[in-house]
Amino acid sequence: MISAALPAWPHTMGLKQTEPPGWASVLGLLLLIAVVVGGGIGVGIYFFAGLVAGVVSGCVAALGVVGGVLLAAPKLCAWSLGCRVTSQGEAVSVRNMAEAVSASMGVEVAEILVADVEGIGTASFGRSSRRAYLVVTAGLERRLSLVELEAALAHELAHIRARHVGPDTLRSATIGLVGLVWPSLTKKLLARRWPLREASADAISLAVTRYPPALRSCLAKCQADPVPLTRRRQLLAGHLWVVPSNGVAAGIDWRMAALEEA
Repeated sequence: MISAALPAWPHTMGLKQTEPPGWASVLGLLLLIAVVVGGGIGVGIYFFAGLVAGVVSGCVAALGVVGGVLLAAPKLCAWSLGCRVTSQGEAVSVRNMAEAVSASMGVEVAEILVADVEGIGTASFGRSSRRAYLVVTAGLERRLSLVELEAALAHELAHIRARHVGPDTLRSATIGLVGLVWPSLTKKLLARRWPLREASADAISLAVTRYPPALRSCLAKCQADPVPLTRRRQLLAGHLWVVPSNGVAAGIDWRMAALEEA
C-alpha cells in the first residue's frame, strides 16, 4: 500500500507530536498582541502626557515670571530713579501745577515722587496709565520758571495719557536687566522706540501748553544739567528721564529743532 511506504508521522522522526492550536494558544497569542499594542499605546500616552505636562508647566512658569515682572517692575523703576514719596509741604508748586495740567489732559497721577539727586529732570513710570507715578528731581521748582515747569510736567503727563508708562516700565524690568550683561543691545533696542515716544509726548504736551519755547528752554536746562546716576541705574531706567541718561539717543537736537519750528 502507498501508506505503508511513507515514513511514520512525526514520532518516528524523533519529534514530539504537535497538537493543533487550541483556545489556550489563541488566547495566549491575543494576549501577547494586546500586551505589545497596549504597551506601545501606553508609551505613546506617556510621552504625550509628558509633552502636555511640560507645556502646562511651561505656561504656568511663564505666567509666574510675567506676574513677578509686573509686580516688581514699578519697584525696580522707583529704585533705579532714586525716588521717594514727597513729605508734607514738599514740592507744593509741582503738585499744584501737576493737578492743573492733569485735569486739562484728563489723566490721573497716583503719586508725585521726588528723586534726591543733582541735576534737572522729570520722569514717569507705573504698572499702567491708571496707576502712574510722576517723578521730579529735588529742587526742580526752584530751577525752572513757571512756564518751564508747566512744560516739563505736561510732557510727563503726556506719556501717561499716551499710555507709554506701562510698556516703558516693563522695558526697565526686561530690556533694562539685559543691559546689565549686554549694554549695547539694550541701548539699540530702546533707541528704536525712543524717538517716536518722545515726539508724541512733545506734541501732546504742546497741545495743552501751546508754548513751544517753554519746553525747548526746559529741555536745554535738562541737557545742560543732566541727572547723574550710576551705570546700573542708567541702564535700568535712564530712558525714563525727559532727557535720557543712558545713551538711548545721540542727543535731543532734533527735538529742539522741531520745537523751534513749532
